[in-house]
Amino acid sequence: MTNADMDNPAPSRDYHNYILLAAGLLFALFVLWDRTGPEDASQAAPLSSYVGTASQRVEAPAPSQAASAPVSTPEFIRKVALSDMFEIQSSRLARGKTDPGALDYADQMILAHQKTSAELKGLIEGGKVRGEIPQALDDAHKQKLARLTSLDGQAFRDAYITMQREAHQDAVSLFSAYARNGDNADLKNWATTTLGELNHHLEMARSLK
Repeated sequence: MTNADMDNPAPSRDYHNYILLAAGLLFALFVLWDRTGPEDASQAAPLSSYVGTASQRVEAPAPSQAASAPVSTPEFIRKVALSDMFEIQSSRLARGKTDPGALDYADQMILAHQKTSAELKGLIEGGKVRGEIPQALDDAHKQKLARLTSLDGQAFRDAYITMQREAHQDAVSLFSAYARNGDNADLKNWATTTLGELNHHLEMARSLK
């Protein structure tokens, strides 16, 4: 090997492959440009529009069906009556398990849900709504009441507050659904009117500590 050969080594096979690949890409781009024209090429959609951005590719959560599903009149009456009974009975229990003034919220719930119970009963007895009011708690509410009965002190207070928040969130969803899709005009109007008070109760429950 001469000194000239050492100063100018022959290009490697990888270098040749790289040149060929680059030439192929340039040719492909030229063909694409020739077919679409310069104006179309400049207005071509970005790659993200085809494959989506990272945030777009994340599967969106399914909309809640509980808040929008229609509720029949008999089912609405049953759930409202059970909710009122549980609110009254659990809040009476709270009155007996806490010091006077320690949980005034319970007194307010007793009065408020006695009122809604009387209003619902009046709609049915007045013939504006056809339905049947249950006379006793169902098993699910009985179990909750039994759990509260077994607790005392801070454990009772914590459980009572948690149940109040859950119960009023369920009530707000129930009344909202019937106010939108109810099939009885008088009951639908009552649900709409009562909804504001229930939202207030929910905020009160959330503020308890």
